[in-house]
Amino acid sequence: MNKKKSTFIWFILVLLGLNILIDLLGISGLMRGADFYGNVLTNVAAGVVHTIDLIISGFYLYKLVKMVEKILIWTNIVFGYSVLVIVFDTLANFFAGHNGYISFNIFELMLILIVWIFFHKHLKGRFNQVGSEQSPIKSGTFKMSQEEKEFQIKNYNSLSVWKSYRKQSAMVIFLSVIITVGYVALLKTPITLFLVVSLIIYFILGVVIYRGNKIFIILTGILLTLDKIVIMFVAGWFGLTGFIWLLAYWSLGYKAYLVEVARNSVQKQ
Repeated sequence: MNKKKSTFIWFILVLLGLNILIDLLGISGLMRGADFYGNVLTNVAAGVVHTIDLIISGFYLYKLVKMVEKILIWTNIVFGYSVLVIVFDTLANFFAGHNGYISFNIFELMLILIVWIFFHKHLKGRFNQVGSEQSPIKSGTFKMSQEEKEFQIKNYNSLSVWKSYRKQSAMVIFLSVIITVGYVALLKTPITLFLVVSLIIYFILGVVIYRGNKIFIILTGILLTLDKIVIMFVAGWFGLTGFIWLLAYWSLGYKAYLVEVARNSVQKQ
């Protein structure tokens, strides 16, 4: 097992620390008599749910720092319970009439599921358990060994979406489009020409990346970065969640770019 911590792992550790802090503040508020949901039973249930979340997150933080052998099991436990917590918060806000928070809960749920999928895959890669075909141990989030490049080039057309960096990068874009469409449909957000054109452009870029193109891999990353910066200024702190997409895309897209560059060099020889 590769115990060296990647950028992705450090990112998760920071998120865990923030989650523990938020749980502590919420539990502290409930203990001081704060009425979050307008119902005593719901407030008590919230205290119990978030106390369990605090304990589980604390254990996982320790185990992730130590990179223990059963970290994959703990990852599923923690992210699975996080999903349950968000579902509870969503229902509690619904029955309390806090409709303004529900959209954030739904968006948060989508992000948790996406991060869960990609982080679990990332950890499996570090355990060198990515499917039946043996693949080299990954170097890190933004690093790539020569062995890994050669593996990607040799199996360029046959690698599944779980192993091919260009396919994974494209999937991040496709998921972004799908979630945006679902978000608009669920909340009945007005559909503008700019939104439609943006979704079409991103979908086309996803297709081009999937087929393999080093220039469009970088251009898409730049466009996505500018897009998320604009959203952050418009939506405030809520827009910061978009940077999870940036981390997911660039951690995969940069490696996909390196593979394309190396592949082009080999073809020219």
